[in-house]
Amino acid sequence: MTRAEFCAFVREHDNFVILTHRRPDGDTIGCASALCLGLRQLGKSAAVLRNEQFTPRFAAMLEGLVCEEAPADACVISTDIASEGLLSFDAVRLGLTPVCAVDHHGSNSLACPKLVEADKAACGEIVHALLTELGVTVTKRIAECLYTAISTDTGCFKFSNTSANTHRTAAALIDAGADVYPINKVFFDTKSFARLRLEAKLTDTMEFYAGGEVGVCTMPKKLLAAFTVTEDDLDSISGFARSIDPIVRQEVTITRVAITTEADYEKKDTEMGRKHIVPYALYRADGFISANLARRVTHFSEDDLELLWNAVINMFENDHSAARGKMAVRKLIIFKHDSELGNAPSHRTLGLVSVKRRDGIDVARSYEDYEVNINEAACPEGVHISCRE
Repeated sequence: MTRAEFCAFVREHDNFVILTHRRPDGDTIGCASALCLGLRQLGKSAAVLRNEQFTPRFAAMLEGLVCEEAPADACVISTDIASEGLLSFDAVRLGLTPVCAVDHHGSNSLACPKLVEADKAACGEIVHALLTELGVTVTKRIAECLYTAISTDTGCFKFSNTSANTHRTAAALIDAGADVYPINKVFFDTKSFARLRLEAKLTDTMEFYAGGEVGVCTMPKKLLAAFTVTEDDLDSISGFARSIDPIVRQEVTITRVAITTEADYEKKDTEMGRKHIVPYALYRADGFISANLARRVTHFSEDDLELLWNAVINMFENDHSAARGKMAVRKLIIFKHDSELGNAPSHRTLGLVSVKRRDGIDVARSYEDYEVNINEAACPEGVHISCRE
């Protein structure tokens, strides 16, 4: 679906209900609210379907826009929903599925006609363009809804998906009257006491691996209950410990000579594009297999285990792409326990493995620039170590 086709769809119908996704964020709520306001400005009947997971931070944005149920003749539109599994519990309870979708996720799997622009950092960029094409006047309220959508989905314009168009759209919203200071303050500079206590606890209990280059935080539910943490408090919690040791990121420009659609073929012979790449990085991933669960439920066998080892070692060999480049699994370290329930906790076994850059190496350019060490002398009794490369 193109923008023109979406606008034609809107002009042909009069009643709309807009869906937001499960665990709604600023992008889905901001887009739904702005689209609802725009449709009402055009004389349409429009509302945002109730979502039981709406949080207080979005109350002002949604004021006067929310409906409990969808009228029988309403056209259902989704904003920023990439799959049916992300439909809100309220939409599922009412048996609602979108007949039209607006999204910026290239992986969108909804079966309905959809406008997907994967090059946009936020769905808010698309909705702004649609409202402009529909002739909607972007009021201060609409502008603030869309600014919230874009700023929250780009980490206040810090994430790598932020583009020149993102900034142009934000500038247009500010010109339209968006008061960005309170928005940025609420979503990026304000933390509750519960959130501060949680971050302090996570920092205090963080475990480091790979010579201190990888930090792991665990956040059990009982910890959230003890600190009376809310959904708003958990927003972007993963970002507070985002950077321990930075990697080098580069942007390259590519020319595509193989046009992929008939529509593009009629207009151009080639097209330019950009990709962000990491020249070299060494990633560490930890995994777990439960022998007890295999025996009782999954019936995961020794043959399955051998197949898994081979799949892990060769996972990139038959799936190379421009995005993954020359990614390869360089070492698989296996800890096997004599006991079905384990002979030692995982942090003791995983902590035996350390990775550090070799002396004299400032910027790693190959696997050989690292030292991977396994402290076998400290291996717990009943645990056996093996490696595959």
